[in-house]
Amino acid sequence: MNRIIALIIGILLFSVISIKAQNTYQLLISSPDNECVLDVIEYKPDYFVIVGVRNPKDNVYDRTSMLLKIKPDGDTTIRFLKINDSSLMISKIIPYDNNFFVFGCLSPPLEFNDRFFIGEMDENFSLKWHKSYVLSDTNIFFQNMFVLNKKDGGYYSCFDATDENYLTNTYFVNLDINGDTIETKKIPFSSGQNTTGFSYNADSTKLWLWGTWYSTQSSRGYRIEVDTSFVVQRVQTLPNDILNSINILWLNDTDIMVSGGYIRSSNPPDNDICIMKIDTSLSLNALQYYGLYDTIDYPAWNRNISCRTTDSIFFLGQLNNAIAFWPEEPSWIYAGIIDPQLHLLSEKRLGGDANYEPRNILATSDGGCIITAQRYDYKTQKYEYDIVIIKLAADDFITEIKEDTICYAKEIKVYPNPGGNVIYINSTEKNARMFLYDLMGKIVLEKELSFGINAINATNLKSGIYCYRIVNFSGYIINGKWFKI
Repeated sequence: MNRIIALIIGILLFSVISIKAQNTYQLLISSPDNECVLDVIEYKPDYFVIVGVRNPKDNVYDRTSMLLKIKPDGDTTIRFLKINDSSLMISKIIPYDNNFFVFGCLSPPLEFNDRFFIGEMDENFSLKWHKSYVLSDTNIFFQNMFVLNKKDGGYYSCFDATDENYLTNTYFVNLDINGDTIETKKIPFSSGQNTTGFSYNADSTKLWLWGTWYSTQSSRGYRIEVDTSFVVQRVQTLPNDILNSINILWLNDTDIMVSGGYIRSSNPPDNDICIMKIDTSLSLNALQYYGLYDTIDYPAWNRNISCRTTDSIFFLGQLNNAIAFWPEEPSWIYAGIIDPQLHLLSEKRLGGDANYEPRNILATSDGGCIITAQRYDYKTQKYEYDIVIIKLAADDFITEIKEDTICYAKEIKVYPNPGGNVIYINSTEKNARMFLYDLMGKIVLEKELSFGINAINATNLKSGIYCYRIVNFSGYIINGKWFKI
């Protein structure tokens, strides 16, 4: 029988710093090693389980799984798990009765190969059983692993992994309820890809993969449809050149919200968080961008969009991405709430005292959300990330938002709407810029705005629906639709 090692790390080696208030808290989990959160669930009201990974600074392959249980008052229990001397990384956790199923990868010592791992845990994170499988020609699993419940019991899992030639491919595993494999399959690709979403289609008869293809010529978001035997049915590109950390959220039986990144400009650098609404055929129905002007803003790496009800949808991203593994400048956690028409209802920014890399956002049963991020204090830390966990109540987005943000949103007017050959914008800002997009995300008008009434010539625009984005130089944003008749 395999020997299981589970350790509670002492206070001298590991610390949890918490700031608490009613229904909210902020936790900083710090040690001399690297830590990263991979998944978060709310397994009963106001109780959360988080899985992540820890590794020494000098050995990224010596991985130990982290399991955190957080109570409503923010009190946190942390366990670390290894099996014998094998490297273990649990990437996904799913509640089942009073237990949990966990999924990830296991690497025996002296082997440069990862095995697919599945196990069952009780509420105290004790393993009841576990199994691991060698998949043909896999090398190192990436962190983006996905799991879907099957209607008849069991699970579908998909993930990206490198093969023996160090090429990235997508792998599928079909498991029964006991964790035994029914079928495994590899889908090879000629170019690099990053799978960041996994879902059923509308009637749950097919499986959809969502992600990004990368090549020297171009990069595009995609959706791949496979049947339940993992045979590819069709491959489609997503509209609007959306890419990076693509997530999806079903709004109803026909409408899907898709979030990801969008490269607006390379000189000067300007990336935004892009959220669009499409139907099941990938036709674009609505589109908006969120972020700061002339900065590189990214969606969160793992789960960046979440909701309990579709009238309030949470999204998560990073403001001022430094494009460096060990960034030497600050960044901010950027969270917002939008409605199904993509209107920004409220927002919140956190950080700025270090570099923050948002990982997950989860809408919670109390109407708020929980956020996880990596934190790197480049002034005091040396090549190691800590974990930040932030629980926000619903009214945190309203009561703590800057007052001038609300005034700015209320006082800029775009009219008439519907309109004709002239768009009038009454601005209370001395320095702002208006961008007008067609439904494919292409900028068709761009105009500097001055204080007062601005008249913008729209004669060359065809009749139809356009999206506008107004940004001032503090980064406050207004999004909306304009109809030309």
